[in-house]
Amino acid sequence: MRGLLDGLAASDTREDSPPPPRIADNPRVTPAPSDPNPTAPPLSASDLDAPTLDRVSKLLDAGRPIDADVLLRASDRRRGVSDSLRHKAGQATFSGDGRKMSPVPLFDPAVSDDPAASLLRVRIALARRDPVRIAAAVAAQLRLTPARPDLRLALVRACYVLGRLDDGLDAVQSIRIPPTHPLTPEVRWWHARLLVRARRVDDARAVLATLARHPGAAPLAEAILGDIEMLDGDLEAARRRLAALLADDAAPIRARRDAAFTLARVCDRLDDPDAAFAAAATAHGLRETPFDPDDFDREIDAIIARFDADWFATAPCGTVTDDRPVLIVGLPRSGTSLLEQIIASHPRAGGVGERQDPFRIIENLDALAAARGGTVTSDDLDDEASAYLAMLDACLGPRDRIVNKALGLERTLGWMARVLPGLRVIRLDRDPRDTLLSIHQHPLSEQLYPWAGDLAHLVRVHAGFTRLMDHWRRVLPIPMLDLRYEDLVDHQARETDRLLAFLGLDPDPACLRFHESDRVVLTPSHDQVRQPMNRRGIGRWRRYARHLGPILDAHPPDADAAPDSRPTAP
Repeated sequence: MRGLLDGLAASDTREDSPPPPRIADNPRVTPAPSDPNPTAPPLSASDLDAPTLDRVSKLLDAGRPIDADVLLRASDRRRGVSDSLRHKAGQATFSGDGRKMSPVPLFDPAVSDDPAASLLRVRIALARRDPVRIAAAVAAQLRLTPARPDLRLALVRACYVLGRLDDGLDAVQSIRIPPTHPLTPEVRWWHARLLVRARRVDDARAVLATLARHPGAAPLAEAILGDIEMLDGDLEAARRRLAALLADDAAPIRARRDAAFTLARVCDRLDDPDAAFAAAATAHGLRETPFDPDDFDREIDAIIARFDADWFATAPCGTVTDDRPVLIVGLPRSGTSLLEQIIASHPRAGGVGERQDPFRIIENLDALAAARGGTVTSDDLDDEASAYLAMLDACLGPRDRIVNKALGLERTLGWMARVLPGLRVIRLDRDPRDTLLSIHQHPLSEQLYPWAGDLAHLVRVHAGFTRLMDHWRRVLPIPMLDLRYEDLVDHQARETDRLLAFLGLDPDPACLRFHESDRVVLTPSHDQVRQPMNRRGIGRWRRYARHLGPILDAHPPDADAAPDSRPTAP
């Protein structure tokens, strides 16, 4: 049960980054280090000149997955394996029994027939938490070792993150293990999650009934049942169930934390803001991660100092001018899911959710710079651009514009503007009082967003985000559009036309009917983007004003606000 209890809901907090499944610890998949001392020197220029799979393996065994990944890609290029081939299995579908693959070619035979390379791809994709490449690597490995429940579970998780719910359900039903198998609880948990997102709640309840019979798993099932009751509109039942789970000190912290955040949403819908705020505060208190706001400010200062106008005038630039990529940049809960849904509703556009590839690009460039004595080349940038475009193709296929809305992209814009000089950036802002309240009430990864549970920290992060985006507005050599959530809501047609003009897309009525789209959305806003445009999210902070002291100190109530909009807390 350990793999099940450790960080189960990570895919709901940073959709692209589920924790690696048990396969990473399975000796049948991860071979022992090739020598008694797995320590290996870091990637070097000579490695890049003569890449070998043995050196890739040693880097991986030594805990250097980024170096190993960069070197494996160099090896692939030397052998003529393109990025598009490496990503092909991201488009694959599965038959009802989960064993027979679709006729889409998944891999170049030279790759899939090489067991050593295939295994390395699985390990690296898992280590870097890349669901597109996990799907590709696992699909290829399953051809070599089909009777592997841990591999199939890795595929299930990747399909969930990619929004390929039908494929994920087919894959989970292909796992043939007895009820006593140690992976069974985890398989059933993911099965239930897929069914809930597919709105097959009766089937999900049946799976949860079997999950609850496993020792220690009943609280995990209860947390999902509370989510189902909320989605069904049975708010009082959800409140009772989740409150009982939250009060159970013996329940796993993960289950109690999920229950507390869901309870906050339930109480909000029941118009009980005091209980909603208390539930969210309890959730944050269950797992606190240290955060130093002064360090955060210094990091922002360092980005601004490095990526100034002089840097852009002299830094290498890639030559891949493809203008399909679009990045939406905004704080969590600022309306980025809504904006992506509007764009993705256009017949010539699409959205890939919160793909983490820009962050991996920065890691790769850092590794290449270290190997080459501090510099990267235009060829390096072009290689990263090709890999990013291959990911877009694997996720969506042909589109004129493809949006990525990953959280934290503001930190990547300097290098992304050089990797993809045809890139467009959309900055989305929302009333900070509504934004920061909503962040506080929703589950975000405490490792990635340790500031989410403290109102004073939220204020500092908002100020740092604003300062950094204002800097990018001054120096970025690529187009940037500024939008406000409130303007998008109150002037939908006007702002949508402005948005589409920026993207070079013709007006299309489907963008005004974005709520009719059947595309899968896995962020906490998944139910909100199914509704027509409305003002329910505007001014929510007023109901919580008594709890928002640090936020309202930094962003005072409007002059025309009601006199009692910020009563004194007892």
